[in-house]
Amino acid sequence: MARIFITGSSDGIGLLTAKRLVADGHRVVLHARNAKRARETEAACPGAEAVLTGDLCSIAETKALAAQAQALLETEPGARYDAVIHNAGVYRGQDNAVSRDTGFPRLFVVNTLAPYILAVSMAAPLPRRLIFISSSMHYGGRPKLETLPRGVTYSDSKVHMVMLAKAFARRWANGLDVSVSADPGWVPTKLGGWSAPDSIDGSVATYTALALGQGEAKGSGGTNGRGVSGKYFVNSRAEKPQPVTNDEALQDELIAKLASLSSVPMVDI
Repeated sequence: MARIFITGSSDGIGLLTAKRLVADGHRVVLHARNAKRARETEAACPGAEAVLTGDLCSIAETKALAAQAQALLETEPGARYDAVIHNAGVYRGQDNAVSRDTGFPRLFVVNTLAPYILAVSMAAPLPRRLIFISSSMHYGGRPKLETLPRGVTYSDSKVHMVMLAKAFARRWANGLDVSVSADPGWVPTKLGGWSAPDSIDGSVATYTALALGQGEAKGSGGTNGRGVSGKYFVNSRAEKPQPVTNDEALQDELIAKLASLSSVPMVDI
């Protein structure tokens, strides 16, 4: 039985994945933006271990969310998350909406900065697997590290997610089993639009396989994910991401900028 934390799981693929995992007997911690959404999520997924709240547009609330998630482990000696799925994201809000506690653009804070803050703030103990949800739209994006936190589009933020997965895979190789990124597909959700053509069941299957280390996500070394960490998955299979995401110097520059902007330093493990 695995224990899995999914951000942005009050609806869409996150909620459907949670329901699938709960039905299969796993312990799932969900996340909603506020108390009202949390109550709705509890009703929608009654078997969840907990529904935590936190607005990822706020750096302070993101740090508090990480503390809530870690507090759930404190009553069980040796407990850790088997997987954390960084699923939350917004599509619009490049520079016309801002974080209320920093003034940074909302899209950048939710899509890029918050996953970094959560991952680093939840490093003791380290989860076994980190999953950063990207998109095929990352092929049309750029890192734009020279302009951070401004000027980041949705596609750019999904470049960042692939880069984060690769950076954590490399720099936390001695503690993590796996750090990967994934494209959920263009599926009929609030974010993707209800006329999107791809199968949401396929997305749930991808999330589930990555969270549990199944199929190609298992790796050549078994459950330790050997040969898998750092890869980009589409339909539960590893594919080649945009080449710029493989640049380790750019990965480290992204980490350094996010650490500076959030005042949350990353420590190599």
